[in-house]
Amino acid sequence: MAKHNHTLHTILLLAVACAGCAAAKTSLPAFHYTLSRGAYQAAKNLADGEIGPRNTHQDLLWNLQAGALERLLRNYTSSNAYFDWAEDAFRYFDLQSAAGKSVQGSKGILFNDSALPYTGKMYDRVMVNTYKALNYAILGDTQSARVEFNRVLQRQNDAKTLFAAQAEELKKRLSAARETPGPSGETVQATLNNPELERVLNERYKNLNEFKLFTDFINPFATYIAGLYFWLEGDTPKAVDILKEAYAIGRDNPIMASDFARASRGEAPSGELWVVFENGLAPRREEMRVDIPVLLRGEGVNYIGTAFPNLVPGEQAYSTLSVSDSSGAAVDTQPLASMENVIASEFNKELPGIRAREITRVALKTYFQYRMQKNYGIVAGVASGLYQAATTAVDIRSWTALPRDFQLAHTPIPPDRLVTITPAGGAGMTINIPTGCRNVIVYVRVVAPGLDPVYDLIKF
Repeated sequence: MAKHNHTLHTILLLAVACAGCAAAKTSLPAFHYTLSRGAYQAAKNLADGEIGPRNTHQDLLWNLQAGALERLLRNYTSSNAYFDWAEDAFRYFDLQSAAGKSVQGSKGILFNDSALPYTGKMYDRVMVNTYKALNYAILGDTQSARVEFNRVLQRQNDAKTLFAAQAEELKKRLSAARETPGPSGETVQATLNNPELERVLNERYKNLNEFKLFTDFINPFATYIAGLYFWLEGDTPKAVDILKEAYAIGRDNPIMASDFARASRGEAPSGELWVVFENGLAPRREEMRVDIPVLLRGEGVNYIGTAFPNLVPGEQAYSTLSVSDSSGAAVDTQPLASMENVIASEFNKELPGIRAREITRVALKTYFQYRMQKNYGIVAGVASGLYQAATTAVDIRSWTALPRDFQLAHTPIPPDRLVTITPAGGAGMTINIPTGCRNVIVYVRVVAPGLDPVYDLIKF
């Protein structure tokens, strides 16, 4: 009896311990709601509240959120401090020992992916250095901006290698689960190979067909803005190589095509203005419950369920911005790059691993539930069912303060140096381009419809 009670006590403690895994289910929606209503300081406070007092590597996600909010609040130095914390966390996770990763992987199988630390997506890494570069550029720190843009390009090059390493690690873990001696390993193998499961999941993930998926994890915006910066800084040979790569991905944008062509001819821009529009909010992850057939020998199972992440499309602030001068001449912003598609591409690449991990978990937990009831009776079976229910959850963590897409406009600087930027269906704002700068990038961020644009100037 003592052994029986100890077993039940252990199961219940495991279920309670995993309650913290669900924290993101309340904190992230609250953050999104606050941000989407333009309460930037309140959203920043929420992010700070999620960061522990020592600000450890476990707080990576909320450092990313806070860094993005500081950009909206135009606190660029503070923004970079949060992003520096994030980069430190990236390095920490990259340098973890193989043994440490194995322990973390076991924890994920025991509970769910949200029990693991958030280690960052590939697009997180690229955007951290992109934002740091832009922050330095706005502050006029040319040297630091160049360093960060160079890191952006290196991040882009590292993406495929990093993902390949992660995929190989996952393959090893799943192989070990399948090869577990006895019926539990057989249960995993049978469940993973179940054709009905594959049919159900393919039906649920049809929405991924709506996104344009990139195969090489290249963020067209990050590459283009780096090339444009080097060109306007006068480093034309370097700019040509970068703009060529950006053009190969996003050649549909005529401004990008023109910039590449002009840089290739050795032209030096003068008296020109680019408007970059960072539009809306990025896709978010939500929990999707799926009942799947789990194959095991015997009966006495009280709960079978599983959960997978689904990608909710991003939210647009405005369809375009209009850029006009006092003469009435106007141009509209045009699509430059879809952050939504970048995020969907990585999500699609992650999905087989997410699915395999979750199916392995549910198969092992269900077999465990069956054995508990068979060996210890109905009470133990119910308790283990409660454990399975409590630990069946999905990891919805992602950097939700990113934009849905980027747009671009290009026009001469007017003689009176006044330009008016008007969102489609919104109120316009007039910007005075300072004298003394030969060219300028007006960087505009609008999070949601009806909110005032936040803008700043990068002067050359």
